[in-house]
Amino acid sequence: MTIEKRTVINPSDVLAVELECSGCKHRIVRPSGQWLNAIHACPNCGVSWSYHRDVLSRLQEIIVNLGVISHQQSTDSKSPLRIRFEIAGDNKP
Repeated sequence: MTIEKRTVINPSDVLAVELECSGCKHRIVRPSGQWLNAIHACPNCGVSWSYHRDVLSRLQEIIVNLGVISHQQSTDSKSPLRIRFEIAGDNKP
């Protein structure tokens, strides 16, 4: 017999995304579904993050879309599918 342990989350389980400056370790938390304004530098130490502007833009899209998907799933009881994400965890039985 094989036992499989998986951990899956719904889009609504993602409450926020945390960004941490690798220089000063300052953290910014953005709630899922919201992205108030573009982030181009650490608000604490001022180090520029403009080199990673493409990644931050993609992250913004992911956060906003998670909010949209979460809202859609919670209001559409007739949807033919449910979206979940499998996450890494302790998969030992």
